[in-house]
Amino acid sequence: MFSFNITDVKYKSRLLKTPSLFASYRLGDVTSAGVKFFPWKMTDTEAVLVNAYDLLENPKCNAYRKRLEKEKKTIREHINFDGPLMIDSGAYYFLRQGNIKVDPIKILETENKSTADIGVILDHPFPPGAKDISRRIQRTLTNTQKMFEAYGDLKSPKFELLPVIHGHSKRTIDSTIQKLINLSDEYGFNLNKVGVGSLAPIAQNGNKELAVEVLTAVRRSLPDAYIHCFSMGSVLLMLLAFYCGVNTVDSQTWIMSAAFKYVQLPGHYVARLATREKEADPEGFKSRLNTMKKTILRLYSEEGFTLKDWGNGSLINNPNTSDLHHYLIGLMDTKKKNHVHDRACHNLWVFNFEVKRVREMIKLGKVDQFVESRLAGTKYFNAFLKARELLNLGLK
Repeated sequence: MFSFNITDVKYKSRLLKTPSLFASYRLGDVTSAGVKFFPWKMTDTEAVLVNAYDLLENPKCNAYRKRLEKEKKTIREHINFDGPLMIDSGAYYFLRQGNIKVDPIKILETENKSTADIGVILDHPFPPGAKDISRRIQRTLTNTQKMFEAYGDLKSPKFELLPVIHGHSKRTIDSTIQKLINLSDEYGFNLNKVGVGSLAPIAQNGNKELAVEVLTAVRRSLPDAYIHCFSMGSVLLMLLAFYCGVNTVDSQTWIMSAAFKYVQLPGHYVARLATREKEADPEGFKSRLNTMKKTILRLYSEEGFTLKDWGNGSLINNPNTSDLHHYLIGLMDTKKKNHVHDRACHNLWVFNFEVKRVREMIKLGKVDQFVESRLAGTKYFNAFLKARELLNLGLK
């Protein structure tokens, strides 16, 4: 059976506890997306991911880029965050806009200026069943080579490069890893930290067992490496990734789901709290609220889950049913207010709570039981069973 360990990963001058979540932040989410201020401290957020696409080409971010330039601030200074910071290459967004010729050196320069701790290689992600997988993987490797070489020419870089592995089969993964090892040896890199991409589409849209096979295959090939899995969005998917041996994940779900009026709870699917649902089915909505209240009280009693006032970050101590009713209604959209901020903070708080619970269970040697209890009865349970089977087959 795979032995789960908690390891502090060092990125230059900062330590990153694992397993951990990088909260994905898009430039302008404060305040244009409804988040009133940066919620990192009040939600106990330990790591943040930003995107190079926003800093280079995103037309929606023009005003924010000009503001950063005028104020002579780095993205780290702008978001007021002093913890581990990752800057994604933005490959997915560049490709979505039809820009397949973005210069990897330009990405490297942006990453270096950002004062982030981790800069992601410009990769070329692909959906399942893509006809040009080999070409995309080769483009990723070519960009890796160019960025390795340019990184070696930097004077005292303050960030580390994170190569990215893509593949939806063990054969492809093994081949890609070997090519990365060869490149790392050629340019004097230690391949002890990698990312895994192209999994979000298959994990979110059906073939979760395949995502599990990919992650366990990477962990088996690189048993001692730090592994980051990109865009394993939901709280439940995050737990599945950790169970497969992933050290960190990133997610934008905390704010994206809030924008669509969804509220997360530990170990449960999201629930939509919207005026439309309340008006369409008052009794059903009341029943949903009551279930959520009972769930929160149980989590409070059994696991120490707490709630906060998301205006000032103060804890809501010893909540009763009335407190919970007021809290949940306060997360709803009304005709007067759109409570994206409160929902987003709540959701991020839930993500970070689950991260801490996983760490606790690893220390107690109960992570298998914990993840099983969280995923039982969900659409991820069969994938969990597949992961358990693969881990027991020889991931030491």
